[in-house]
Amino acid sequence: MSSDIETLAKNMFASNMPILWAPVSYPTMEPLNSYFNDLMDRLNMLQSWMDNGPSMKFWLSGFFFTHGFLTRVLQNFARKYRIPIDTICFEFICLPKQGDHEKIPEDGVYIYGMFLEGARWDNEHMMLAESFDKVTATIQHSQSALSQLANRILICRKL
Repeated sequence: MSSDIETLAKNMFASNMPILWAPVSYPTMEPLNSYFNDLMDRLNMLQSWMDNGPSMKFWLSGFFFTHGFLTRVLQNFARKYRIPIDTICFEFICLPKQGDHEKIPEDGVYIYGMFLEGARWDNEHMMLAESFDKVTATIQHSQSALSQLANRILICRKL
């Protein structure tokens, strides 16, 4: 057995993402089973995008290169209004989970999958709140969890 195969086996036995996959994968600290489920969610998102076109809502943390997606949002806004891209910035508006979020926003995009550390999102008051005891991070992970947290709209505005 080669040393690469041995390393692969040890990583899998320890339920870690194999180190050999790291150069072609997104960074993760998740155990192997969670990593695989996350990978399948990402692939399903991309397959749906290819089959059906862009979604109404984008799983922000599901992108391998989030910066590229965010730059594209800025570019679309800058081109639409014919203004320099360096004169605009992002603004987040949190929307209630109920409501008409099935139309593409005039400017910006709907996103979900944000991580909160040291705080949580209070849906009732639509604001940040203190974390629950012994809970350090709040995660809205997949499309199926979309109904559990508020939707967010990411819009651009002129500085």
